[in-house]
Amino acid sequence: MIRVRKIAHASYEMPDLDKQTEYYTDVLGLTLTAKDKDAVYLANTVDHHSVVLRKGDQAKCVRVGFQISPEADLDEFEKQTKAHGVKTSRKKDPEPTIADMLVFEDPKGTTIEVFKRADFAHQKFGGKGVVPHKLGHVAFHCEDVKKVSKFYVDVLGFRESDWMADFFVFLRCGPDHHTINLMGTGSNRHFHTAFEVRNWGQLQEACDFLSLNGYRTLWGPGRHGIGHNLFAYHRSPNGLIITVLGNGAVPKNGSASLIVGLVFILGGVAIFVAVYTRYALAVQACVVENLGAWASIKRSVSLSKGGRLRIAAVYMLFLILSWIASRPSHGSLVWRQLRGTTESLSLL
Repeated sequence: MIRVRKIAHASYEMPDLDKQTEYYTDVLGLTLTAKDKDAVYLANTVDHHSVVLRKGDQAKCVRVGFQISPEADLDEFEKQTKAHGVKTSRKKDPEPTIADMLVFEDPKGTTIEVFKRADFAHQKFGGKGVVPHKLGHVAFHCEDVKKVSKFYVDVLGFRESDWMADFFVFLRCGPDHHTINLMGTGSNRHFHTAFEVRNWGQLQEACDFLSLNGYRTLWGPGRHGIGHNLFAYHRSPNGLIITVLGNGAVPKNGSASLIVGLVFILGGVAIFVAVYTRYALAVQACVVENLGAWASIKRSVSLSKGGRLRIAAVYMLFLILSWIASRPSHGSLVWRQLRGTTESLSLL
C-alpha cells in the first residue's frame, strides 16, 4: 500500500482575506511566499506553503494537502484510491511547486489533495510573531467518526494512535502522534488547526505575544493527556480556532513497542532481584552504571532490610513504567520516567 507520509498544507476560505493574511504574517509569523488573484500562500520554512487562503462566504477549512514519498507513483496511488470506490480527478500545476495533484473528497466533504514534492523550499524563519516551525495537525468535527476514520486508514494509509472513548480519534501519517483528529459531534466542520513550536519556552513567549496583541487564550497553556502535547488555543480573526502546540509523544509501531516493553520488564525484574537479595553485585554494577546511579545502589549494600525494600519498591514502579512503554501512545515517555526513577534512587 502507498501511504501519505506528511501533512503539507491546509486551505481555508473566508470573507476578509486581507485581515486574515495580516494575522498569519504579523501575529502567527508565517512567511508570505506567493499571492495571486485567487489565493494567498503562506509558509513555515521547509515547504513553499503550509497554509492557503482564498476568499469565500464564510470561514471554513475546505482542503487538506498530503505528500506521498518522492519515490512513490502517484498513478498507482490513484488506482489504489479508486479501488475503494472513491471518485478522483487530476490537476496539473495547480499551486506553486506542485506539478501534479490527485484530488478527491473524504466522507465528511473535505477535499483531499495528494501530491509529490521532492525539493525543500528553504524559506527563512519569520522575524515577528509566534513563528511556528511547522503545521502540526488539523482537527474536525464529523457526523460519523468511525466511517471517516476508516477512510483515512484504508484509503490514505493513516494509523490510529489513540481513541478517546468511541467519539474522538487521533490519526497519524508520520512520526508525530497525530496529524488528523476527528471528533464525532454530529456535524461536519473545522475544529482547530495546530502549529508546532519548538518547546515550552517558545510556547510561553507565544502566549505573552498573543495576549499583548489582543488574542485571548481560550484554553491553556497546558499539556494534553492523549498525545502529551503542550498547547494553547486562541481564535483567529476569521473565527476559526488556532492551537500553538509544543513537543508531544512520538508513537512506536506495535512490534517495536512490544520488544521495548519486554526488555524493560526483564531488566526491571533482574535489578529488583539483585538489589533486594544483595546477590549478583556484578549485575548491579553493569546495569545500574548505565543508568548513572551506581553510587546509590552501591550504598544499598549497607542498608537495612527496610532500606532495601524502599529501593525494591522504586524498581516495582520501574516495572509499571515498563508496561507503559509497550503502549504506542506512551512509549516515548518511558525515558522521562526512567530519568525520574534514577533521580529518586539518588535520594534514598
